Amino acid sequence: LSGVIAWKPHGRSWQIEDRNEFRRRVLPAYFQHSNVASFIRLVNAWGFRRVQAGVDYDSYYHELFLRGKLHLHVRMRRLTLCNRKVPLEISGQCPDFCNMPVR
Repeated sequence: LSGVIAWKPHGRSWQIEDRNEFRRRVLPAYFQHSNVASFIRLVNAWGFRRVQAGVDYDSYYHELFLRGKLHLHVRMRRLTLCNRKVPLEISGQCPDFCNMPVR
């Protein structure tokens, strides 16, 4: 999947690098459809947020989905409609993962 979807270097967010290949190869293999918009809705339903500014623009993150921290994802839950997160504004609220300390 190299070149199609990848972790960002800091390991706190991931990004679809080639939407056409993602649609053609990844979605049918793992999600039984080829609709990127449906995949993004599913990602949002699980509480991921899209970075809307900075060097990580258009990547997705979740506080319990970190590269190398496999024990965390078991605590993730699909959000109900009333618990979905509102979009972050571009006003600088996006996290700066590159300047966060590594734990």
